[in-house]
Amino acid sequence: MAHNKLNKKSIAGILYSASVFIILFLALFCVRENAHARDPQSINRQGALMGEKRQYKEAIDQFDRAIEIYDKESAQAYHNRAWAYELNGDIDKAIPSYEEALHRNPYQVISGEKVGYIYYKKGDYDNAIRVGELVLKHDPENKEVPKWLPDAYLKRMQIQKKLEQERRKKEEEDQRRKEEMDQLKKEKKERESTIVYATIDFMLRTGYDMSSEKYDMVYDSGFFVDVPERIFCRITPTPSWEIDLLLENPWLGGMMPSTLCVHNETLEGMFKIKGYSVGLGIQFNHYDSGISFNDDLRLWDVKIGLLFGYQKDKMDLRFRFYPRLLPFDTKASKNQTLDIDNFSMNYSYKVNDTISYYAFINWRDFYIMDHTNKLSNWWGVYEFGIGIKLWEIMKTNDKRDFTFSVEFIERLYYRDTNNTKPYDALNGQGWFGLNSDKWLKGDAISGFWTYGHNFGFKVEEEIIKYLFLYQAFYIELTDTAQGHYEFNFLIGIGGVY
Repeated sequence: MAHNKLNKKSIAGILYSASVFIILFLALFCVRENAHARDPQSINRQGALMGEKRQYKEAIDQFDRAIEIYDKESAQAYHNRAWAYELNGDIDKAIPSYEEALHRNPYQVISGEKVGYIYYKKGDYDNAIRVGELVLKHDPENKEVPKWLPDAYLKRMQIQKKLEQERRKKEEEDQRRKEEMDQLKKEKKERESTIVYATIDFMLRTGYDMSSEKYDMVYDSGFFVDVPERIFCRITPTPSWEIDLLLENPWLGGMMPSTLCVHNETLEGMFKIKGYSVGLGIQFNHYDSGISFNDDLRLWDVKIGLLFGYQKDKMDLRFRFYPRLLPFDTKASKNQTLDIDNFSMNYSYKVNDTISYYAFINWRDFYIMDHTNKLSNWWGVYEFGIGIKLWEIMKTNDKRDFTFSVEFIERLYYRDTNNTKPYDALNGQGWFGLNSDKWLKGDAISGFWTYGHNFGFKVEEEIIKYLFLYQAFYIELTDTAQGHYEFNFLIGIGGVY
């Protein structure tokens, strides 16, 4: 009987122990299953199994759940890495990690607080506002973002206002440049469409002599009239070709003998390509004077000239050179000869639609050679001028009908007569009167004579379309040793077609 009781107790104990074990096992199994249920990889595998069973909706739910769990876990890792970068001073490396953390878990607002404030401090107010608004959307009671977000709004507004002002200023500048380019194209088209440009003018010279205290007319000996006159014609048959014809009794300045050049004829042709122009010219000069060797001496000279030019947008540059060496009067010549050289440089620049300026250099050398007696006389005049021109008459211009110009010219006069070394180089004749024989004596530029200060004022006004008048007033003041002043008036008429 006792034996039976003992057996019953043992059996009960065994059953109790087994129950406890089963309960513990089931509890551990449930905990393990729950852990697996929160494991993204397990959830992903479950989704794959459901997909194989064609339970697609359930599979998608499992995949979304796995991604959500993974993103929340990795968002914290990205945040921690960004925080480590920030502590290390690598702000530029911290920003992408904070952004990725916020992207993976928008409810992790601390990442937004961090990166938004960094953007604010860097002056990137667009991104600061974007992140700040995102944080407040998920955490309306946030206390950190409102500390800097209002100022970010204000700073962005100020920057946008400044950018808008700069944009408008740029648009105005672009519009101004466009208008200038349109005007330049219009003027270029006008120049290219101009077939004929011609002028004719005459100058009335008056002079005051300080020694005699007389003010009187000054006459220039010429072929046709005894006053300076000038006829100019430019023909442009095509945009690539230009032909110039000049007939003149030139005004060489108040201190130059007028009979050195009683008339000049020049014919020039230029070919233009891509802004450059090259050409040749031929020039005839006539001398009729008693100031050298013979009262009835009449001579003429012919020269071949080289021409070069460059034109681009607002700028125009031209060179003309008629050298003495083509031909050169040598010992083989007989009797008396005339030899002339001429160089000129003209530059102009149009600043805008209202104003332009110009500069020029011009010199002429006149040699009268007596080969029988091996003597020569030389006169030279060298000019350096600058000027300003307001407005311009153009046949397509309906707004303005006159121009006004002011210029200043410094004129240097040289002369050397009865030179006994007419064939030597640097003998005091030409090239500013350089004389190698007198260098050591301190008088290298022995040919310099005097100078003149010249002021000019010119007005052009349109009469009718294609026709205009122009007047100019010139004053020349020489040094007091010469005591000769001139006040000259020029009048002319021109046409353009």
